[in-house]
Amino acid sequence: MDAEHIPKTGSTTFITTSGGLLTEQLVSKLRQRQTEESAVRPETFALPEETPPSESELENEIGEAWNALRERWDELTMNNELFGMDISDARNKWILRLFRELGFEPVFQRENLEAGGLETNLSHKGWPDEGISNYGEMEGHLAPVLHTVPPGQQLDEKPEDAPRGAKSPHDTLQEFLNASDNQDSVLHEAG
Repeated sequence: MDAEHIPKTGSTTFITTSGGLLTEQLVSKLRQRQTEESAVRPETFALPEETPPSESELENEIGEAWNALRERWDELTMNNELFGMDISDARNKWILRLFRELGFEPVFQRENLEAGGLETNLSHKGWPDEGISNYGEMEGHLAPVLHTVPPGQQLDEKPEDAPRGAKSPHDTLQEFLNASDNQDSVLHEAG
């Protein structure tokens, strides 16, 4: 991986936004010490029919997750280890831990996902299809697709070694979402 794609470990300026869920403006607001952004109010962190956490409980939970993830990130990036990993190692040592801290229960998809006559190789779903009854109002909803790509893979560019006609990870995921009833997904580059 060339040096321009290796983020500095003491910085969050390497966050690159794409799409409309996490915009540059939202990320900028969230980096401020105080924010009035409605998306970070404690009640948005409770599942339906659950009591929302207090502000201090939420801050403690986020702080614990942040510290655990930051410690793991530092371990993996100290000698640029993460950036040389293949996708399997990167998933096991970093990406799946990140998703679990975010409340997902990633399930590897051994077979291509199918929708509208389209078959796509997307790596994970956010939780088991049969285990959704524990998700309150989410019961009966499709688990979001959690698609992961190797460190250094650009999300909007097809892999260099991809066959003719291959699409970028972003285009592949969007094509699947357009053909399916599932409208939720996360696309993550391991580094």
